[in-house]
Amino acid sequence: MLGLLGRRGIRLGRFFGVDVQLDVSWFFIFFILIFFAANWLGEVPTVTGTQAWVFAILGVVLFFLSLLAHEFGHAFTARAFGIKTHAITLFMFGGAAQMERGPKRPTAEFCIALAGPAVSFITGVAFGVAWYLLRNTSISPGMLNILAYLGSINLILTFFNLIPGFPLDGGMMLRAAIWGVSGSYLLASRIAGGIGRAFGGFLLFWGIAGTLTMLAGANVPVVSSAGPFTALIGWFMMGLAKAQQRHAEVSAVLGDLTVRDLMRPIHAVVPADTLISDVIKYYFGALPGDQFPVVEDQRLLGLITRAQVDAVPERQWDWVRAGEVARPFRREASVPPGLGALDALQLLAGTNITSVPVFQDRRLLGYLFRNDLLQAYESRKSQVGVS
Repeated sequence: MLGLLGRRGIRLGRFFGVDVQLDVSWFFIFFILIFFAANWLGEVPTVTGTQAWVFAILGVVLFFLSLLAHEFGHAFTARAFGIKTHAITLFMFGGAAQMERGPKRPTAEFCIALAGPAVSFITGVAFGVAWYLLRNTSISPGMLNILAYLGSINLILTFFNLIPGFPLDGGMMLRAAIWGVSGSYLLASRIAGGIGRAFGGFLLFWGIAGTLTMLAGANVPVVSSAGPFTALIGWFMMGLAKAQQRHAEVSAVLGDLTVRDLMRPIHAVVPADTLISDVIKYYFGALPGDQFPVVEDQRLLGLITRAQVDAVPERQWDWVRAGEVARPFRREASVPPGLGALDALQLLAGTNITSVPVFQDRRLLGYLFRNDLLQAYESRKSQVGVS
């Protein structure tokens, strides 16, 4: 899945240049799967209780490693098209690859989306072949059942992911195909998003119906096989499909704008020897922005923010100077002028930062304000048919 989770998880490490992390929801499904797998394996003849738990843990770990391989399929293919993947997050319903930007061409999007299911298909076939070759050997029945399960579940996930609707890979492939034929990224996104929301709604309805059937004690196999988990998947899919459709609309509006188009040039710098009382009066009290560059002899020392000023006790305002409290310049806390406006908006979303400095190398060019991004969106959205 090409993800829009947009939240940080527990970092496991960096592999092949990509951060791998776990969302907190992952722990819930991890232990639930182990519990059900151990109970299932406990019914296999010759598998003891301890062995059932050991094989269950091994099987679930291998399952999540196969999901990780699926996401690395997306990441490696995106890299081939010049797109970096910042992180891969495993969560309750699978995984998500968070890329620096979306593909600029439908062919690239189609290939990147297809790569994940292709890896899952190869993984499923590999586990199936391993089961077939080992089925008449002395291998433990518990391990043999795990191989069969991993082969089948990866193949099931392959075809499930190919359903042509957001947020599934098949939805990305459908969008790429419609985008390539029609030339309209927005139209393609709306169609794929609509199908995804409809399919999610179907799963939600089916899951609720299954839950009510089970509670009523009715024996309707087709319906009662669904339950709360199916409803939860449907609800989750509807939410992500809507989010990806909205993301596509914002992308269509801001897609051709860069930070350079919207940034405000620098109107003021704070000399390092400026008293905090003067910083408050002449900068934060009179000029827009929540941070200003601090310079000494035309050399950039860092940035001074409103929060840093507020942290200085009032009794010290008349002798503490800006250079003493300035925050050293950090490249990751700035944006380059060539960054896309959509990427900049995503960077500022969910934070309390109202502006960010624009640097080229170590030269400060200006500031980008979140309100300017939002105003640009509002003024341009009618041009592309976004309501």
